[in-house]
Amino acid sequence: MQKVVRLVFATVIISLVCWIASRWNVWFNKHPEPQFQLTESVVGVQLTVGDNPLTERIVSWRSRPDSALLKDNAVRLIWISDADTLYPKVNKKWIKSGGGEAIYYWSEVKVQEGEHKYAIETIETIETIDAIATIDSIATIDTIVTKTPYYTTKVDYSDSLQLFVLGDLQDKTINHETDSAVFQLAKTHNPDFILQLGDLIDRPHQDKWDVYFHSFEPLRTSVPIISIVGNHDYHKGLNKYPDERFFYTFAYFLNDNSNAPKIGCCELDFGGTHLYILDSNQPLLRQFKQRKWLINMLDSAENDERKIVALHHPLRSARGRFNNLIVRWMYEGVVKQYNVELVLAGHEHTNHTLTKEETGGYEQIITNFSSKSYDDAKGEKGRKVVILTFAR
Repeated sequence: MQKVVRLVFATVIISLVCWIASRWNVWFNKHPEPQFQLTESVVGVQLTVGDNPLTERIVSWRSRPDSALLKDNAVRLIWISDADTLYPKVNKKWIKSGGGEAIYYWSEVKVQEGEHKYAIETIETIETIDAIATIDSIATIDTIVTKTPYYTTKVDYSDSLQLFVLGDLQDKTINHETDSAVFQLAKTHNPDFILQLGDLIDRPHQDKWDVYFHSFEPLRTSVPIISIVGNHDYHKGLNKYPDERFFYTFAYFLNDNSNAPKIGCCELDFGGTHLYILDSNQPLLRQFKQRKWLINMLDSAENDERKIVALHHPLRSARGRFNNLIVRWMYEGVVKQYNVELVLAGHEHTNHTLTKEETGGYEQIITNFSSKSYDDAKGEKGRKVVILTFAR
């Protein structure tokens, strides 16, 4: 009997070691970022939301790493509405990654319903000194003003608003299927907001970010896009961490929001519907802090308000009952206790829905917007868009 027990134990250990070895590169291998050199003064313009999506917009962008562009009033956002022309405060941060450097900017503006247009203007002062003689010189100061084309956006919710929900994107290179899907989305629909459920990029490298900016060119400057952190948005390793560029592109994470952890989670109020965004990739100890934050936020919500939780990993996996057990153990009890109606998730590259009867209290929708699919996942393959309509 002891020999049988030892044999079973040895088999389990060997299987576990083989499984870990097969997943090691997926979990821990950190690929070096290709070198890049940014030369533009304005690139990667992104429209997103503030704490209150109904009344606040944030515009973010980046520029080449030039100290002249860090000077006060060197860069400004011009926001024009029917009522006024605004020049909101512009924040900036110099970010150095493994492949290069860039200055990231973000600016928040209050909005009312109606048509809006905005542009980004850079004012660069260049001083040149020309020698006239051995002891004389003359200084010439040139001012170069550059303005982007005006981008347009509309704030019009009428009696309801529409939130389009997209799953993983995760393209390694420019994907013409993705370009076409985004083009059709922009052409045939008129979403008020877009929520992307993580794995926006394939890897935290600038060339992967550029794939996203290329694919969403028709939408990212006109429709506010909200994205949450997925595992592909993290730098891999034993001490994994999210890509810093993510939080300065989607700068609502930088707001001081009810003592929320600084990264990965926030609450957005759509006027009677509250969206709670979680980072399901965080280490276990930080998940406890995030769970406490979620409890506090749900505890302060009114009973008649709709509550939605969005995170990258689903609470109940479509790929196996033992997948995502830590995430389920951490949050499912809270979701049920506080009568959260809907959980939105991605990660599993499928489209699968569980009813309240199947989960014991909440509806869960897993959705996918990637060309990649998993054969072992339940649900429909392919790209889908979930459309949520909220009454105001």
